[in-house]
Amino acid sequence: MPLTYDEAWNFTDVASHGVAYVISHYPNPNNHVAFTALQAVSLPAALVETWPPLLRIPNLLVGAALLTLLARVLGRSRGPATATLLALCALLAAPLFTTYLLVARGYLLGTLLLLASLVWAAEGRSLGGTVVLLALATWTVPTFGYAVPGALAGAALCGREPRRAAVAVALAGLAYLALVLLLYAPVLPTMLAQRQSWRGTALPGRFSLGIVGRLANVPSTAAGVGALVLATGAALVARRRPDRFRERLLLLALAAGTSFLLVAETLTALGLAGTPFWRNMLFAPLFVALALGLALPALPRGGQVLAWALLLSNAALGVRDLGRSFVTGSPAEYRGLRALAPTGIERALRAGTPFVNVRCDRLAEAVCHAYAAHLAGLSFGPAEADSLPCLAGGSPPPDGLGIAVSAEGGRRQLCY
Repeated sequence: MPLTYDEAWNFTDVASHGVAYVISHYPNPNNHVAFTALQAVSLPAALVETWPPLLRIPNLLVGAALLTLLARVLGRSRGPATATLLALCALLAAPLFTTYLLVARGYLLGTLLLLASLVWAAEGRSLGGTVVLLALATWTVPTFGYAVPGALAGAALCGREPRRAAVAVALAGLAYLALVLLLYAPVLPTMLAQRQSWRGTALPGRFSLGIVGRLANVPSTAAGVGALVLATGAALVARRRPDRFRERLLLLALAAGTSFLLVAETLTALGLAGTPFWRNMLFAPLFVALALGLALPALPRGGQVLAWALLLSNAALGVRDLGRSFVTGSPAEYRGLRALAPTGIERALRAGTPFVNVRCDRLAEAVCHAYAAHLAGLSFGPAEADSLPCLAGGSPPPDGLGIAVSAEGGRRQLCY
């Protein structure tokens, strides 16, 4: 699957300059700081130059860690093989999530840290650990902070009387703010000036409805509502077999998700921030599938059969969509990817096509930078000719989004 503009820009313009540069520069919100720092530490620029898709290695490792955490959580009441299968069903719950198993951005790392913070709290561990994990999630993508009020309130209430819980959540909130401010201190002025102010604002409730419509591999509001009703019903039925960890984790997940939606809608309504992208809450379908998986052992026989059938069939649709991503170069939840990532480069390189005097324009520039070692005579700007034959891919891209190439002495347009 081809690199996206965001992936290529994040590595070539930020991560390749080293950790010190990553944590002290915030040219735009594409710098998911904690994830970019992970790339900077683990990926030498010279290695990525040999084959740019290698910049996805840290994301794949994060995905493996997330799978391990899910299997550990689900394995508390079942064998490792069954727990791993359920964890895979959760990872394949919806295109909103599975897209970012492939696309190297910070959303997957933020989800891992958020889930780890909830598991930590559900196990009754120190509130300080929850604060640190939530702060790191926010350092990855700032919008993960939208889930923090609910997550901290839920964590503080676990095993505490209301009065003690109120004091604990106040102290935890102050500690969280202090830690986030410390982590973002080098770039805070730039970051606050941006606030994703370039993003438009949707009508009240539209973001929440959009998330509900993206909770399963059948993208529709009805399917999303059905998934929510099923997961909620299963969780309620499962209460007939008490399990403190399960009940705490489900309440924490509900609190974190509700908090995210309330904060996002409130900030948008007040004009303090733009409407988030759907991907900013990509953990939603994962949490719904996790809730169903946790409730499974306590369901009656018929309920277990129904839940397994729905989880496996939905995961099969997820596998289908992943397969299509590799064929078409465009994941289901990343519309426009083919216009942002020139699939033709990878295809032509595999075919042994020599690239000479490559000229890249607009959004294609970041991806061209990533492939600079493979593109001789690389330059940037509008193509000299308006219409050129295609070297690879489909029809010529609109609005000048393309790469003019001189290959084997003949001028051609690289299309994607």
